[in-house]
Formats: sequence, C-alpha cells, structure tokens
Amino acid sequence: MSGRFASLVSTLTLCMWASLVGAQPGGGPPPATVIVDEARMETLERWRSVTGTLRSARQSVVASESEGRVIEVCCLEGEAVALGQVIARLDDTLAQIDLRVAETTLASREAEVAEWAAELERARLDLDRVQRAMQRASANERELDEARQQFVAREARLNRAKAELDRAHAEQARANERLEDMSIQAPFDGLIVRRMTETGQWLQEGGDVIELVSLNDIEAWIDVPEAFVGRLLDGSGRVRVRVNATGDEIESDELAVVPQADELSRLFPVRVPLQNADRRFKPGMSVVGLTPTGLAEPVLTVEKDALLRDDGGEYLYWNAGGVAVVARVERLFAAGSRVAVRAPALRPGVEVVIEGNERLFPGQPLDIIGRGAPAVPTDERAQRE
Repeated sequence: MSGRFASLVSTLTLCMWASLVGAQPGGGPPPATVIVDEARMETLERWRSVTGTLRSARQSVVASESEGRVIEVCCLEGEAVALGQVIARLDDTLAQIDLRVAETTLASREAEVAEWAAELERARLDLDRVQRAMQRASANERELDEARQQFVAREARLNRAKAELDRAHAEQARANERLEDMSIQAPFDGLIVRRMTETGQWLQEGGDVIELVSLNDIEAWIDVPEAFVGRLLDGSGRVRVRVNATGDEIESDELAVVPQADELSRLFPVRVPLQNADRRFKPGMSVVGLTPTGLAEPVLTVEKDALLRDDGGEYLYWNAGGVAVVARVERLFAAGSRVAVRAPALRPGVEVVIEGNERLFPGQPLDIIGRGAPAVPTDERAQRE
C-alpha cells in the first residue's frame, strides 16, 4: 500500500512540475546533461545494522606530578596540543630555590671529595716512605703501623665523601625534576576536551589539570548480537562502519571482539580501529555498524554515485519521463560500487541519475547522454569478485 501511495505522490509531483515548466516563458529551464543507471533488484547477503559510537583509543586526564599554585593554563577546550607541549605552569619559586641549594651542596661535596683524595694521596706517599725506611732499618714497626692507619682512615673518609657526593647528585636531580614538574606537558598529540583547573588554584600532587583525547587513534565500538558474532570470532569476518556525521563507510577485517556480552541485551562489543589522518572523525560521533548475517535476500540497489545528502538525509534523482524527480532513500549496506537501499518511491528498472545530479533540481528536464553498464547476474558477479 505504501509503494502505491509513493508512486501516486511521484506521479502528482511530475504532473505539477510539468505544468509549471510549460507555463514558464520560453519553455522553462534548459535540460541538464546527465548519465543514468537502472535501479536493480539483486539477491545479496543481508548485512545487519547495529548501533555504535566512535571512541579515542587514547584518552587521559593529565595530572600534576607536584603540588603548587597554578600561574597559567596554556590551552582552551578544543585546542590541539602536541606531545611534550606545555599545557599548564605552576609557581616554581620554591623549586628554583631548592635547586640552587642542591647545586651549592653538590659543589661543596665535590670539593670535599677532591680534598680527601689529596689527603689519601699524601697518606699513600707517607706509607711508601716508611716502608722504604723499614727496608733500610731507618724506621720501626710503630711508625709503619701509624702510616698504615693514616692511609686506611683517609681512604674511608674519601669513600664517605664520595657517598655524600652521590647523594648530592641525587638531590640535585630530584630538585631539577621537581622544577621541571612545575611545567605540565601533554603526554601525546591530542585535543583538549576539558580544563579541570584555573589560574590561581592550588593543585595537590596528582591533581587533575586537563582531559586530553587523541584523534590519531580512533576506534568504532559497535554492539553485535550474539546470533551474528560467531562470524567474527574466527578472525575471518569483516564489518562495515558508517559514520553518520560524515557519510564515510569503511570496511575492515581489523577488529577485536570483546568476549563479554551484556547480560540483558546479549550484545557483544566489537572494536574496529579506523584511519583518521585528516582528523575528520571525532570521539562521540554515532556510527552504524554492518555485520554479515549469512542470509541472502532480494534488495533494491543503485550506484553509490546516485546518492546525495542534505539535512533531511540521503536522496537521489530519477528519470520520470525525461524530468528529474526526487526520491528519499534509506541506505542499507554497500555492495561493491552499488548500495542496497530502501526507497518506497522507486521500483526495479527505474533510471536514477548517477552523474550530473549535483546541479539538478526537481522538475528539471533531463538530457541523457549515457547509461551505466548493463546488469550482471548476481552469481556471475560473485564469481568476478
């Protein structure tokens, strides 16, 4: 009944436009030069539509590694930041003082090591001199013991000075790291989605600064019914993901099935990585996932170039006796260069405009200069693919 009603509406629309064209001075607008192709009824494997959303594979709440007063937040929501870029600064006055103290202590410890190294060398020379004197019977055992004790004592004092120097190095490194922590940096390339502190606030160690998401690593998460997930578990399955906001449709076999279904819906989450070099895809965008069902059924298909999009969704133009008429369509799934659609106003064999349709408007006469390739039987086309 709905198909008859849609045909009646299309016929009335054609008649109205034909009367308007005939009433215009000079015979109406010039015909549009177009290429057309037939809408076909084909038997194809049915793809099940499921809902989903885009997520960032890398998302982080960046925290402060030190406490302090915020003196600057360097970015706003929506801004892009690069790996290592400073996103906020804390007051580093005390950190700089601590670093200068650590550097002074380090210099003092280095001087002590040099001093005790010289004392040890002097003790070694005294010990050598006493040992040579003993060989000439010019020194006694008591003098030799005292020289040895002096050497051992200075060697121990030098070792302690070296340990204190190592500790001073560690204190300087810690002071330097604390100073660096006063500048909070982005851990990866991404976009700021939320500022969580402002200038003048006091941040505790581990306090939240900003929330950052990566646009380079985008994934589609779709929920697949358990009846169809088996075709994806063995690693040979493919899914299609259509991003509603952009109209992109991507087919991929790089997917991962999360082996834990929702107990109520019996839906399995499936993760599909997407290429996002131009950063068109954003986390939170809705997607339609298409999964194979293994069931074949007749569906109406049109060339994908026939489909246009506006605020109301997708549509196409078809040839109604040499005049362009609009038909709203619902995209079901892609089938090679063609798309399976649901369109009550269309029937198999109707010619749809596949080239020159961007400049068309309803009721415009058509100058058909070419037609698409003839239909190939379904089984023969399957063998070619």
